[in-house]
Amino acid sequence: GSFPYVRDARLYIYRAEKDQIDEVAEFGDGIQVYSYWENKDTFKVNITKPDSIRTEKIIQTIYGFDKLGKKTQTSTREFILTKDGFPKPPNSKLPLYSSNGNYQLRITEERNEKSIYLRDQKKRAELLIVEINGEIKNLQWSPDENYLFLILNHSNKNKSAGKSEL
Repeated sequence: GSFPYVRDARLYIYRAEKDQIDEVAEFGDGIQVYSYWENKDTFKVNITKPDSIRTEKIIQTIYGFDKLGKKTQTSTREFILTKDGFPKPPNSKLPLYSSNGNYQLRITEERNEKSIYLRDQKKRAELLIVEINGEIKNLQWSPDENYLFLILNHSNKNKSAGKSEL
């Protein structure tokens, strides 16, 4: 029947070394808010609002911030609901390199089966980790590069569709 509404959206930064919380930005009201790290240095906040004059128009404002919380850039996109549909959040990019760049994850696909390899950049060696029929939902490297956590979504005959595995 109607869109949900987000009221008084704000961005805060927590500075652990000072045990301090500061307000960075105030975005106001909207119908969609999401945020993500575009890269190691840029944090993005997207807020989507309906146009107050043309109800079929949706305005999405994308705010960029550096890692210290300073605003870097702002851009705006407009969508006509009947023509463009409602804007979706972007697909997140998987961090294929470990934090220090010593390891890389390489993914190949053949006939809907993915092979996931771990490559040691220093030794120039590669090891097959797993083969799956499905998708990689998420992955995260440990800060010391000793562990790689994968969340896999299987869709083969042995596993029920949509079942995730760590």
